[in-house]
Amino acid sequence: MYSQKMGICSSVLLKTLWGYFYLNAKAKKIMKGAQSKGKKPLFVQLVLDNIWSMYDAVAIRRDKEKVEKMVTSLGLKVMSRDLRHSDPKVLLSAICSQWLPVSQAMLSMVCEKLPSPEISAERVEKLMSVGARRFDSLPEQTQELKKAFLDCSADETAPVIVFVSKMFAVDSKALPQNKQSFHLK
Repeated sequence: MYSQKMGICSSVLLKTLWGYFYLNAKAKKIMKGAQSKGKKPLFVQLVLDNIWSMYDAVAIRRDKEKVEKMVTSLGLKVMSRDLRHSDPKVLLSAICSQWLPVSQAMLSMVCEKLPSPEISAERVEKLMSVGARRFDSLPEQTQELKKAFLDCSADETAPVIVFVSKMFAVDSKALPQNKQSFHLK
């Protein structure tokens, strides 16, 4: 988004976003020495300031005109019911889920950057066997997944295998389907 908006190569932005670089708005160039020149680092200028500004307009000042201007400039489609909602968290969530979709970014980073795991055949059998069940007592189709589990192939014809390695206990009352709802009559 910033690459297109500022006409700066995305590879340059990726290299300079996290260091002590700053954007010289007049020259439209990325410069070194943000700290020594008393300038905000590039990440703060491009990302954090915009997030803080959005949060300020939506949650603190509740400035509907500024919010609508920001939504329009970002090219987002926010439902009118979210714009009118009395709770600013609803509007903030609606805007951020389109503007900065963390879940999509996280999933794509995991898919692109994490290496395939290396695992032994014995470990696969142990993971696939629940409790005291032995691997050879599992259904034949389940046992056939062992090879796919070991291969960790990215081929489109390979089965997708997801293994959750850590679970956290949560009180059942905290789950959304178990929360009591209060209706005024």
